[in-house]
Amino acid sequence: MLMNIFSTIAHGFYSPEFYGKPERFLLPGAFAYFFKFALIIALAVSIALSVIAGPTLVRALSADNIGSLAAYYPADLTVTIKGGKASTNVKEPYFIPMPADMAPASYDSAYKNLVAIDTATTSPIEAYRAYDAVILLTKDYLVSEKQKGQITVQQVKAFPDISINRGLIKDVIAKFVPYLKALFPILFLLAFIAIFVGLSISNLFFLLIMSLITWAASAAFKSGLAYGKCFSLGLYALTGPIIISLLLQIVGVHTLYFDIPVFLLFFFLNAKKYYVMVKAA
Repeated sequence: MLMNIFSTIAHGFYSPEFYGKPERFLLPGAFAYFFKFALIIALAVSIALSVIAGPTLVRALSADNIGSLAAYYPADLTVTIKGGKASTNVKEPYFIPMPADMAPASYDSAYKNLVAIDTATTSPIEAYRAYDAVILLTKDYLVSEKQKGQITVQQVKAFPDISINRGLIKDVIAKFVPYLKALFPILFLLAFIAIFVGLSISNLFFLLIMSLITWAASAAFKSGLAYGKCFSLGLYALTGPIIISLLLQIVGVHTLYFDIPVFLLFFFLNAKKYYVMVKAA
């Protein structure tokens, strides 16, 4: 069965004889082929991403690396949220400097501080801008920047009563570490599903539009192909464009402006004999 699908993929890429058998292009069979092909492509891309990004992800989510995160939290700091109000046990304003390896890459320039705490301020927006921190905690608000220049303010009362210190951070990390091994197959599965769904939806929508063109060409050639037949044929004809698009993206070439002409090229090269046979029938 596996060899059959790979043989069909090879014929779907280029084989006028294969495309020249009208009885093979009923919609159920064409959809079955397309989704099998999309599954294979999604699996291949997911495996490739795992090989490329896997080692970096393994290091980032290693028990040692995750365990070291607690060191970023100051040993002398306890933040208490009670009754919708925040308080600390340290002299304020208090700053947690930005570690060099945590500077956010999404901003034009790195912040000086990771966290600033000032529960006495009555002007959280002004304080946030002055303290040059990723996050500002005040008595009533948690202030951050969602995007460059877009400041968001969240009320502290939205959080449950809690006392946060380094000991709590270590306990949370210790409970999380045993589940790290299960995280990798979950990420792989999510990537596979996302790629399969994205590939399927985008190409089916693309084919709905392209089938109008191939249907119009059919009318011009007087071949008698209905829109549904053009769509069925297109489900096979997508094979070549999808493979070529992936290969070009691997080497860093964007194919946005080539998708339409490449699809039409594959469609008409493969469908030439099919048109002739339908016309002759």
